[in-house]
Amino acid sequence: MLDAAQVQGRSLTPVQLREQVKIGYDELGLVLDKLAQHGYVQKGQRDGWVLMRKLASVHLSDLFQLFVYRADLANDDDVGQGIEALLGSVTERLQTVTLEDFARRLGRK
Repeated sequence: MLDAAQVQGRSLTPVQLREQVKIGYDELGLVLDKLAQHGYVQKGQRDGWVLMRKLASVHLSDLFQLFVYRADLANDDDVGQGIEALLGSVTERLQTVTLEDFARRLGRK
């Protein structure tokens, strides 16, 4: 959605985003705020949001680390190291897939 709006030079409001993304306003706001803090989106005029990066430049591993799990090998205990051992191959695979690749696989690109 945001990528199509980016191509058209438009922004999308939370109401427009919620038409496709079935989460609550509060949850959507938290996601957008976190994405904005990391330079993926920006809030513009009239509560509109724009994508700040091309989908081809965003790897799934970046979003996985942002929203799901971020390894801290320097400070991890044995539980953290065990989780990293389990997820290491997943994060390595996600580093090879961009959002553009993923959208194409889903038939949305």
